[in-house]
Amino acid sequence: MNAVMTQHPPKSPLSGRPPELVRDLPEALLRKSLEDYFQEPPPARAVEGDYSLWRCVETHFEFAWPPRAGSEAFYQWIGGFPFYYPGTRWEHREVADRLRAESAGRTDGFKVLDVGCGSGRFLSSLNFLPIKARHAVDFSPLAIRECEAKGLPSHCGSIESALGAGFVAMQSLDAVTSFHCLEHVEQPVQFVEQMLSLLKPGGSLWVSTPNSPMSFESEWFDVLNHPPHHLGRWNPTAYRALARRLGCECDLFSPSASPLRFALGAFKLVSYGPNRGVGRVKRLADLVVGVGRFAGIWRRQRRRVAAAGVLAGDAILVRLTK
Repeated sequence: MNAVMTQHPPKSPLSGRPPELVRDLPEALLRKSLEDYFQEPPPARAVEGDYSLWRCVETHFEFAWPPRAGSEAFYQWIGGFPFYYPGTRWEHREVADRLRAESAGRTDGFKVLDVGCGSGRFLSSLNFLPIKARHAVDFSPLAIRECEAKGLPSHCGSIESALGAGFVAMQSLDAVTSFHCLEHVEQPVQFVEQMLSLLKPGGSLWVSTPNSPMSFESEWFDVLNHPPHHLGRWNPTAYRALARRLGCECDLFSPSASPLRFALGAFKLVSYGPNRGVGRVKRLADLVVGVGRFAGIWRRQRRRVAAAGVLAGDAILVRLTK
């Protein structure tokens, strides 16, 4: 056990009770796992030291210690892989449909802000709103240039700098969205508080993250759901505790979950890794040879889905309202 990491145990952001240590995550392990994932060694400063992973005993929220976000070198490196950025997410469609319904018939200028907007893919899908009603914030200059090219009002920086620049104002927005950003930030509770402060009375904050541990994590170590990439591992219980702490109403959503689909995905990961193309014939042949192993994975996935019910998907979407 790394004495430096455990000498002063951290506090859970969601509970006053002491957290429990899940595991140490030495820099050497993270670098090797990243090399295995991307099939090339990460640059020298991509991982800046050791971490440990801790679990809130009340909510099972897991968080990295120290809460040190990935460096600029780290994100420049992983951002250079074309498969790093996904296309349209399940939650994009879910939130777009709900915002369409909420904004229908409104004549007072329904406005949306997407925090961590990336290239503006989600905001571009909100074509039922005027382009000037769809606001974008991101730290990446490249992402903001893409948003500006689409005509989206855009700000490069943080929520604080957007407020300081007059790009947004407190209690000025009908909806704020942030997809797969919360798990990256060093102070998640404060980050959510900032976004809530931008909402008009009755407005909604929509946040999505991985639903941790994801289905395949019982079989395979996902380095991208650990530091320095992800600092927090969220689950439904953790989101409910966050809502109580912030005095919010909380609604949770998750995509459909199939034990068979999860089992096939996990079997592929443990057999070939995340980014290796394998033909259908070989996959089928390996599945026949490894049928005993696959059956064990399938049983575990069936238990997971049965326990989690409608919130068993690998992503979780939360709506917070005050």
